[in-house]
Amino acid sequence: MRIARIPIYFSFPYQNVDDVTIDLPAGWKVENLPPAKHVDVKALVYDMKVASEDGKLQFKRELTVNLGMAESKYYESLRTFFQNVRSSDDQQAVLSTSGTT
Repeated sequence: MRIARIPIYFSFPYQNVDDVTIDLPAGWKVENLPPAKHVDVKALVYDMKVASEDGKLQFKRELTVNLGMAESKYYESLRTFFQNVRSSDDQQAVLSTSGTT
């Protein structure tokens, strides 16, 4: 019995770019930031950076998928890439307040 190997299909190449800046309220400070992450496997690129400066918290995230179709033998590599993206996206910045407003 032969198992069919169906290619992995992406509807179209795309790029998502997010650049979000949050002005922190007076008395709030950043305790911990998620680590920067950069993964470049040529047709798939993920870049995420979080910074804090002058009472602002800035998130920059870029996801580029420059694929239309991939052979099924690349399924595990694609799955690992997107799991890394999800894991990085789930990271949190930790804030604290001095208790005064």
